[in-house]
This record gives sequence, structure tokens and C-alpha cells, in this order.
Amino acid sequence: MFLGPGSRAQRQRLYPGTGCGRLVFTSSTLLTYQPYNGDQIQWNGKWVTIPASGWGLTNVGLLSSIDHFYVYYNGNTIEASTAAHSASVNPDNIGVEIRTGDDSRSLVGMFTMTTSTGFADNPFSRFTRTWFNDHGVQLTVGASATFSVTTAAMSEVSAALELQVVTWNGELISDEQLGLVVLSSGLNMWGASRDGSFIAFDTVVQQTAPTGAGSTSMYNSNIITETSEGFHNFTVIARTSAGTLNFVGGVAPVSSTPNGRFLHRVTTYGRP
Repeated sequence: MFLGPGSRAQRQRLYPGTGCGRLVFTSSTLLTYQPYNGDQIQWNGKWVTIPASGWGLTNVGLLSSIDHFYVYYNGNTIEASTAAHSASVNPDNIGVEIRTGDDSRSLVGMFTMTTSTGFADNPFSRFTRTWFNDHGVQLTVGASATFSVTTAAMSEVSAALELQVVTWNGELISDEQLGLVVLSSGLNMWGASRDGSFIAFDTVVQQTAPTGAGSTSMYNSNIITETSEGFHNFTVIARTSAGTLNFVGGVAPVSSTPNGRFLHRVTTYGRP
């Protein structure tokens, strides 16, 4: 479709759309909403230009005990809030995601805090998510040492294999575990756990290992659609009816899996 003459920036200001900008992790004390795919955001029935340096949010006064915060643009800068969001029904702002019942607050993202009340975004903890231009996130951790399971009841293999992320409602998530598992004897079984509950992971596939001593390269993949917006913890759980089940780890690079260390990976595919 021809949008008329002028530069791309000029056309964006004439026909801005609603998907400009994204919330990003800047440091443990600062999040920034910055221009991306344009520099316009719709707020309270008007178009506002995102400055080149973006709008910043510090961690001052934020509590790690709260599951998650939303980030809203308030007409001047961005602010954190625990208030829920929904689409505006105001004819001048129709369909724009806002703080429920308040068109003066446009949603731009979501985050959770570390236990030390800092911001985070790394391969183990994806704690910062943007509302616009959200392409999903990936988390990956390899076993730094060999972890052993000797219990008959399902239990966490190691806290070192945990992956933590904040997710949007309705977001599709893949949880994968792969690598070398050494079996001593008995019936061995392992799988994934979401938020500490094996049963709650409705579509979990329990991977049953053969009896008898030996080792095998294992792969287990689980797909869920997240219905609870906010913070979630994913980990690897296992049990054995006899003997020891070893999840092999060490200094081998992640790329060597499954011939190297055991790997846990979670992928989210962005808000629907």
C-alpha cells in the first residue's frame, strides 16, 4: 500500500500504528522503554513521540515479594503498578491496552524483581517483558556437575537447573530437557515441573528409561499454553525405584549436548 511521499520517519508520524517501542532491561537498577519499529505510542487518544533516549524506570521502592509488576506510560514517563490491564473501550482510545478503567495509563510491559530487588534479564532469569514487539524469550542452563536422584518420589534434580520467567496470559511455552542420563538399575522416570507442581503441568510427558545399568541420550519436550500471567519457575524432576539416576554434567559446552552435559531449555513464543 502506498503511504505517500516523505521519509520513513515522516510516514510513521502520519500513519504510526500502535506497535512502536519496547521495554528493555538496561541494568539491575533501570528498565527503559525505547523506540523500536518507530517512535510513536498511543496514549489517551493521542499519539506521543518516544524520545531517542527512551523513558526510564528505576527499582527504587519496588518489592521483590510482589509476583510481578506492570509498566504503564502515564503521559510523561513510565511507572510500575500492580493494577491489572485490559483493552480500552473509550471511542478515542479503542482497543489500546491500558490500566483497567484508566485511559491515562497505557501498558508497555511487565517485570518481576530478583530477591535483591533488582531487575534482571539473562539466560536463566527472563524477568523483563515488553508488551509491544514481543518476540518471546529463550532460557537455557547446562548442568555444571553431575546431579543424582535416588528417591522413589518425584523430586527436583537440582535447583541449578531451574529457569524462571514472566509470561503473558495465553503465551505458548516449550520446556525441553535433553542430554546424557546414566541409569544404574530400577525403573527411572523424569520430566518437567512448572511452579513446583508436577501434576499442574497438564501436558507433561514422563520419559521412562529402560531398566538395567547403562547410559542413554534422552530428550523430553512439553508444550503448554500459559493461562496465569506473571512469574513462573520451571525445573527438572525425576525419580527411581532403585539405584541411582545420574544427569551428567561438567564443563562441556552446551553445543555438545546430548554427548556432553545435560541441558534444560525453556522457550516462550511471545504474547498472543
